Amino acid sequence: DVYEPERIIAQRLAKGGITQYNVKWAGFENKDNTWEPIEHLAGCEDMIAEFKEREK
Repeated sequence: DVYEPERIIAQRLAKGGITQYNVKWAGFENKDNTWEPIEHLAGCEDMIAEFKEREK
């Protein structure tokens, strides 16, 4: 299944030094947010850049 990300909520450094992003999924509630590595977010580069800009 392919899910559409709505927004990046947060960023963390997971085990092994892997950066993960907390994703709010379109059509789902906040309780359904998940932590995803960047390789699961292909095509979301603009969304990640917007998140990083908001965090400044």
